Amino acid sequence: MIDNTVTHLRQILANVRKSIPTDEFCGLGIVIYTDLDDLPVWPLCPHQEIDSGKGLVELLAHASLYSNPCHDGFHLVSDRLELTHINQYFAPPLPVDKEVLEAGRSNRGARYMSAQIGSLIKSIRCTGIFSDRDGLVIFQAGKEIR
Repeated sequence: MIDNTVTHLRQILANVRKSIPTDEFCGLGIVIYTDLDDLPVWPLCPHQEIDSGKGLVELLAHASLYSNPCHDGFHLVSDRLELTHINQYFAPPLPVDKEVLEAGRSNRGARYMSAQIGSLIKSIRCTGIFSDRDGLVIFQAGKEIR
């Protein structure tokens, strides 16, 4: 059974992608978390502020535009679906059980692998990416959710 959070994340990613012109789209990564304390993140653009007057989709779209000098990294969304951090370097530790990584692996990129491995972290509900190469992909507990 698919968790409500996964359904919401799928909608968020799809709506963000629809709102970005093709020539401006550089990919998107989102982490939905319950607790920040054990997240392996570091701000790529430390002085960016989140405009509280804008909606989640609009904020994520702006943070993912090629023309935005800080367009890279993952965006952190609380389990209440509030954007809390944008453009974060997300570097989850490799799991002890490497078989998790081997399942279905075929020449995946760094964003894909970070999302998959990161979804194994206890305080992460799910992760999601949207890219031209992989399309929309959601991970929960190390597994791709279709």
